[in-house]
Amino acid sequence: MPVFAAFVADGAEAVPGDEHDAAEWLAPPDAMARVAWAREARALEDIVRVFRDGHPGPIDDVLHIAP
Repeated sequence: MPVFAAFVADGAEAVPGDEHDAAEWLAPPDAMARVAWAREARALEDIVRVFRDGHPGPIDDVLHIAP
């Protein structure tokens, strides 16, 4: 399952694309309460672990996409 995560500016609006019905900003525990599949929960746990300090650390070079 592909997983994507991003940092956005404070106050940014979630704008869903045509393939989505809605979008919402959630804190990790609230998002965890909504997942349907165990692999989604694992993906959220991985995202929280990697970005816990707001920066991915030494793997930044493979995760960073320059504008």
